[in-house]
Amino acid sequence: MDTPANKPFLELDAVPDLVRQLFPVSSVSQCSTLVSYDDLNFVVEATLENEPQQQTRKFVLKVLNRRDSLHVPLVEGMNSMMAFLHDQGLPCPVSLRGRNGDQVILHGLPHPNYKAEPGSSDLPMYAVRLLSYLPGTVLNSLPRQLEIYFKVGKFLGVLSRHLENFPPNPAIQTRDFTWALTHVLDCKSRVSVIKETEEKKQLVLDVLNAYEKKVVPTFQSLPRTYIHGDLNDYNILLEKVDGDDYEISGLLDYGDVVYSYRVCDIAIAMAYACIGKEDLFSLPGSILAGYQSSFPLSDAEFDLLYYLMIARMAQSATMGSYAYAQNPDEYLLVHAAPAWKTMARLWEIPKHEVEEKWKAYFK
Repeated sequence: MDTPANKPFLELDAVPDLVRQLFPVSSVSQCSTLVSYDDLNFVVEATLENEPQQQTRKFVLKVLNRRDSLHVPLVEGMNSMMAFLHDQGLPCPVSLRGRNGDQVILHGLPHPNYKAEPGSSDLPMYAVRLLSYLPGTVLNSLPRQLEIYFKVGKFLGVLSRHLENFPPNPAIQTRDFTWALTHVLDCKSRVSVIKETEEKKQLVLDVLNAYEKKVVPTFQSLPRTYIHGDLNDYNILLEKVDGDDYEISGLLDYGDVVYSYRVCDIAIAMAYACIGKEDLFSLPGSILAGYQSSFPLSDAEFDLLYYLMIARMAQSATMGSYAYAQNPDEYLLVHAAPAWKTMARLWEIPKHEVEEKWKAYFK
């Protein structure tokens, strides 16, 4: 269970002083809050010291949750992945070095729910980073156009191809992460937090049992690589270019990066593409078609997509309920709440029918 001070606490009006204190910033003109699951994110308009003509630029101040902040090498691994992908030409944020020369700064912040050990005045420590800001609109807010989702899938195939060449990183490679899709069976111990109906609990258990029977035995034969781990429709940015055409302008949030099976990334993207949608096939089918056009899955990987997608929905629904029970923040249910209905509908459709409907969007 998370500690009471896991999610950082920082008032918006304290952000400018913190940014100037930790980073080579001469002034902060504006700042605003971004919603986040268990971190804190702020958009900051600032002027860097020694910046030519004192030009104001946008950044994202990211204060990592306390649990992940305890593992600085892992956070440095996230930075390394962003820098690597940026160097390959992908639109990824990069981390600015602080006044101390580090890209990850451990900093103590007061927290109303944190109690120091008796006799100690220590503050809880959080990893603080200042990231470059990427413009664009999140995929979730754009029109449900198949061309857009095909383009997203093609981009994700390119992402997977580049991540195969990401240099070995022990901190990521050995990470034991609850939200990893390969840890979905951990949800069995959290099913008790589902309060709505017994039918929902049983649905989750049925999905997890199918995953255990159909997916787990095949893992040893699948290709492994580094993956983003959370390719949901709030982490992919697009910008309008000519007319109604869009281009990928950003890939955000590397907090879930793991070394895993590469099929997990596209399965996660497909799951979020249909959560809460009336049409369960066209958007995930278009993403898959785009992915196949740039980095085709093997037959064995394709055969697991149905179970992996539904397992991610079960994971999102269960973990969202679990997190909400500890901290009743509505943002924690942004995907969890609609995942129930989508999961139930998809689970009723035979696997081969779903796969045939996806294939209809292949070019």
